[in-house]
Amino acid sequence: MGYTGLYVEDFSAVDIHDIRRAVGGRRKLRQLEEVDISLRDERIVTVKLVRSRTNIGNGFIIDFLCPGCGRRVRVLRVVPGAEGLVCRQCLNKKFGARYKSQERHRKQGDDTGLVVF
Repeated sequence: MGYTGLYVEDFSAVDIHDIRRAVGGRRKLRQLEEVDISLRDERIVTVKLVRSRTNIGNGFIIDFLCPGCGRRVRVLRVVPGAEGLVCRQCLNKKFGARYKSQERHRKQGDDTGLVVF
């Protein structure tokens, strides 16, 4: 998929905690099977919610079901185009924090005359 942007961080994120606050709390979120998310470009995307039991106690963890691949995720990324929201695996992008520090070290090595492999 040819999404524009170099890193995962280049795409706006929708977190399950943002949705929990928007619907009015954990109890109300637990009652929902899906949520409609309004994007900035006036598209409305329906995303399913899945519940799984926690290992401790008798609570639940609520996650999104990625529209692209069907994985349980806590964060979906907003992408331009028909898909609207997908997980980071569907984006097939890398996290920038890791690679930006490597680029900075390479530049520092070049400035001092060192060669970094």
